[in-house]
Amino acid sequence: MLLENPVIVWSILLTPIAYLLYNMIVYLMDVRQRGLAVDQFPGEPKHWLWGHLHLYPGANEAGLQYQRDHTQLYPLTEKAWFGPLLPHVSIRHYTVMKALFQSS
Repeated sequence: MLLENPVIVWSILLTPIAYLLYNMIVYLMDVRQRGLAVDQFPGEPKHWLWGHLHLYPGANEAGLQYQRDHTQLYPLTEKAWFGPLLPHVSIRHYTVMKALFQSS
């Protein structure tokens, strides 16, 4: 039978694992590169696992006050991390948007 050959069995098992491992490494390198760019923006330091999620009080009055306070602290731009893999940049002022649109 065809599956009695150990080379074929190991090829069937290792090919998908190698494919997934390669894609995970490429994705993590992309996240790291985007993260280095996002970390140049002003903002609070992030937690290694939670990012900035542990600082946000929720979708209520306290969350609205949190957003107002951060808009006063960082009136032009602010970075935010939603967990360890999803960076986000908030642009709040039209001059920054204008410069961004002219450069792209």
